[in-house]
Amino acid sequence: MAPRAAHGIAWLIAGTAGEGLESGGETFARALAALGYRPTTQRDFPSRIRGGDTTFTVRLTPDGRLVPPAHIDLALAFNDTVLARLDARLGKGSLLLVDDGVKPLVPASGAKVESFPFTALATAAGLARAKNMVALGASAALLGMDLATLASSVDEQFSDKGDKVVAQNRAALRAGHDEAVKRFGSSPRFTAPAPGKAPALLLSGNEAASLGALAAGCRVAAAYPITPASDILEYLTPRLQALGGTALQMEDELAACNLLIGAAFAGAKTITATSGPGLSLMTEALGLAGSAETPIVVVDCQRPGPSTGMPTKHGQEDLWHLVHGGHGEHVRVVLSPTNVADAFHTVSEAFRLAEEFRCPAFVAMDQQQSMFKQTVAPFDLAAEAQRHTPRTPNHIRADANAWDHSYSAYYGDGSEHPVRVALPGEPGGRHYANSTEHAPNGFTNEDPKVRVEMVDRRLRRMEAIVEECKDAVVVEGPKDATVALVSWGSTVEACREAAERLAKHGVKARVVAVRLLWPFPREAFAAAVGDLPIIVAEANAFAQLARLIKSELPVHERLRSVLQYDGRTMASDAIVDAAEAR
Repeated sequence: MAPRAAHGIAWLIAGTAGEGLESGGETFARALAALGYRPTTQRDFPSRIRGGDTTFTVRLTPDGRLVPPAHIDLALAFNDTVLARLDARLGKGSLLLVDDGVKPLVPASGAKVESFPFTALATAAGLARAKNMVALGASAALLGMDLATLASSVDEQFSDKGDKVVAQNRAALRAGHDEAVKRFGSSPRFTAPAPGKAPALLLSGNEAASLGALAAGCRVAAAYPITPASDILEYLTPRLQALGGTALQMEDELAACNLLIGAAFAGAKTITATSGPGLSLMTEALGLAGSAETPIVVVDCQRPGPSTGMPTKHGQEDLWHLVHGGHGEHVRVVLSPTNVADAFHTVSEAFRLAEEFRCPAFVAMDQQQSMFKQTVAPFDLAAEAQRHTPRTPNHIRADANAWDHSYSAYYGDGSEHPVRVALPGEPGGRHYANSTEHAPNGFTNEDPKVRVEMVDRRLRRMEAIVEECKDAVVVEGPKDATVALVSWGSTVEACREAAERLAKHGVKARVVAVRLLWPFPREAFAAAVGDLPIIVAEANAFAQLARLIKSELPVHERLRSVLQYDGRTMASDAIVDAAEAR
């Protein structure tokens, strides 16, 4: 086994859903980011509002990588039901603090376990449910963290609750800090990586994706709530309203998709966000977008399926649906970001390609990217907006009358790059957009020659999309690598960490991230992997990316899959083991 890389510091708070674990973890992470650290957050919670074991993890590494930590350094637990699961994540040197009255486990890992009066101190501060703030105060002492910055983060978290609640939470924070100093001394027990100096934002992938949509000029969003995609519509709503745009919660996903098609036909840039069950409901409308060549963007925040599946867990199971879902054949784009920051650029790129090639564009995210947070450098919104230059319609005759049907909306400029279709009401641009096969002017036409001509015209765009896509395949690592670690979505981060660990053991690994999943970039991928052994890591049981690669390239004999489909995010361990055993 390769030695574990220095993982920085991993902090975890555990208890029952409804005990303030998320608000406590978010407050803690924001304070760390304000101090210049590069925290990443991860949540494990049940599919219900209250009850069930919940954990919130904050990891500090020099580069802020969004990968589950190999083990937890400092854990704080409010009940005994989570202790059995925690033991496997603790190790020598770990410290577990459990609330008074909770029967501590005897850890097989060699971790130190101590009782700590979380509830008692919170009650004494005037608010029993503020035990999460007691935990944060104790954590600040054990990590040597500036308490004033953490207190400011607490003020921000509870500012809308009134001065009394803010004061009670501050008191609980101070009580936890002072008790930890009393018990463990004033010197930090754990040493975090040095904080950075450059400004950074703490964002989830959903938030970054929303900003990418705004930068691309999106002004219409419609969706139906579904985990883990709901945050996108919630985040976009006030911002679209401020920009004069529209955000609507629809009665279902099919209605949302149909609304986008209508708005896009009228000239708006449109987006929806959903997950697997909602994507299934949209499939009929997505065929209409493909037939009418209407550009819309769909963000698919994947979760395990089928059917309702595991709504609050992690998975990458929708790839085949995104690539092949629906009857018939039409042009589509499927992109996937490699981390939270890349979600901004990927959604923006999806809008550009959808507009350029007049087709639906999908952005495949997953629970880890959608809901978990990572520190990212501030985005240059103005520079991103400049990539989306307005197009003018082609073939419009200024002298055409209101009933003239000579406008060829579905022929563009004769190349693989269509031009913008005339909008309703533009003089000389009258045309139909419908779900049936049609002639260049949009009228239904079933002539065999016209049918072949129109299909071929659309499908010629496939190769042009590959050529136009920015960073279709991202390659990182040495030229003399001995193995290629291939993945997509958030699992790319696990491959990056695996490559670092392998390097410490003398194994040179190349990370290959597939950002353009469809049309598949054959030449770029073939050049990226060369003749190396290939390990494809993904969070599904059917090896969906691996099989897609095999369908496009003759690499069957040297490709091996690492699969995880238990609903948890992938760590680097299994990838390292596979690379060493190749």
